[in-house]
Amino acid sequence: MDTETGTFQRSLVTDLPTWDADLRPLMEGNACNLLICGQRKVGKSYLTSRLLTMLAEQGLADLVILACGGSGPYSKPMAKYFDPRFCFSEWPEDMFDVLWRQQGELIAAGRKRSVVIIIDDINMNSSARDAIITCALRGRHRNISLIQLCISWTLAPKVYRRSVDAIFLFNLPLSSDKECLSREYSSFHSWENTYFLIENLEPHHCLVLVTIGGRVKMYDYIA
Repeated sequence: MDTETGTFQRSLVTDLPTWDADLRPLMEGNACNLLICGQRKVGKSYLTSRLLTMLAEQGLADLVILACGGSGPYSKPMAKYFDPRFCFSEWPEDMFDVLWRQQGELIAAGRKRSVVIIIDDINMNSSARDAIITCALRGRHRNISLIQLCISWTLAPKVYRRSVDAIFLFNLPLSSDKECLSREYSSFHSWENTYFLIENLEPHHCLVLVTIGGRVKMYDYIA
């Protein structure tokens, strides 16, 4: 790396604006898709717990469905703001089919119910993957938002990766993740600079990529 490039990249870190933690611009189309990516114990679950609080305090969710192998980090916000009976340790296949039908019926009757589904650390069987793809392609038409957590970028279905409104990146240790991400979003950024930002963030910070509006905007956020 030459001196000029190094100076420029260091300035990217110091000049990176802080995400304002406002989910409302992402939800302007009735729903949104979020992807949170990073290795274990970097802050993904804690960030998602804060997102639950944001959803409640900003009035963006009437119902939250949580599919999580261990719901510990989410217990307090779920109990405080939402119905903890909708916490599941595996993908609720039958319930999703019912939910999809109900959302269509409510919309047809002129009523709106905003639903957010959170998927974290569960067995990604074919039913769960099909539901993710369905939400990615048609969730907005049923007022259903989706938040998926994963330890690797490539573990999320390709259709979903290309349909997200915001990405929260804690780290990308695998070269395959970096290559895939840069290939799928190459028209937006110099990914060499993006990698530099990710690798030089403070502990428990993440790089937020907001992809709405036809361009990517980058922010720093402490989880």
